[in-house]
Amino acid sequence: MSWKIFIQLIKRDMLVFKKVYLGKLLDVSLTFVFWVLVFGYFVPKMGAETNYGLFIMVGAIASFGIFDLIGQSGTMINDIQGNRTISYLLMLPISSRLVFCYAAISWSIQSFLLALPLYFVGKALFWSQFSLRNITWYQLGIVFITVNIFFGFFALWIVSVLHKVTDLSRIYFRFLNPLFIFGCYFYTWRVAYDLSPWIGYVSLIDPFCYIMEISRVALIGQSGYLPFWASFCALWAFIIIFGLHATKRLKRILDCL
Repeated sequence: MSWKIFIQLIKRDMLVFKKVYLGKLLDVSLTFVFWVLVFGYFVPKMGAETNYGLFIMVGAIASFGIFDLIGQSGTMINDIQGNRTISYLLMLPISSRLVFCYAAISWSIQSFLLALPLYFVGKALFWSQFSLRNITWYQLGIVFITVNIFFGFFALWIVSVLHKVTDLSRIYFRFLNPLFIFGCYFYTWRVAYDLSPWIGYVSLIDPFCYIMEISRVALIGQSGYLPFWASFCALWAFIIIFGLHATKRLKRILDCL
């Protein structure tokens, strides 16, 4: 019974998401195109490597989902602090842990659906540089699922640690933005390690580091990046940590211990 309800809740969210999907996809695609064009065609003119645009493109595809989920987090925080419609879900014959997991998985699927078309846009932008022969397809499938599940539970964790929706701007500037900038988006982990081994080791506590490295391994190749399976295991460790901590806090906040 619990899993049937879980699946029905996911289906309900997908029907709602379907109505806004094209608008969200257009927003994400425009930002993605502008961002990648600058790094792909303008920045190399300043002396960067000619394939730097492809490097940034992979990171952009891997990370853009989190920005839509920040909005989802804000909606849920508003609900918890206001009408608490989530309380109706907690009254269903389903465990509170599954209710919270449903929210994270629903967000993960939405992030997945927004990011997937960006691969085709990226191929159009870097037709000759973005060779499909370099892609390890089974790794790409694993990466795509793992990264978006991470984003879903990371967004759920953000909900659990914030008290009001206005705190989102603070957590963005103080927490999310540093994670993003120092999470190997603009450079590889090897560059950080070569700059200083200590910087390299500290970077390993940033989950975004593994997202960028594992995504580039799948699409560009293993050379110069962290080992694929090490990054995979690290990301799943973060998923479990964020998921357990988020559900524990939300159960207490919503008095469903």
